[in-house]
Amino acid sequence: MGLNPVNFGEAPDDKNKYFNRRAEMYGRAKEWLANKPVHIVDDQEFINQLLMIELDPTSSKVQLVSKSRMLYSPDIADAFAMTFYENNSQYFQDKTNFTNINIKTDWSPFDF
Repeated sequence: MGLNPVNFGEAPDDKNKYFNRRAEMYGRAKEWLANKPVHIVDDQEFINQLLMIELDPTSSKVQLVSKSRMLYSPDIADAFAMTFYENNSQYFQDKTNFTNINIKTDWSPFDF
């Protein structure tokens, strides 16, 4: 597996439902979060950024409000959404094998 460039404005896989790739990645993230159990870091800034993402009510497809209309860029939430760039992610498709994963939020790479 290599690195993939991510262009939020590119065409989505599901062109009938989503306006662009950004909306699609956030849509996939929303589905993943709704499909319990999931574990995310307990970080207030991350949660605030997820909560600031809004739908554009003028679009006939799922489209998010432009970042230029936000108070600041939700960089942490965008990084999270980018993990849903590809629809074939093993975690996105089937989480039943990962129900016992626990994330240690106070981990440091310098802990030995």
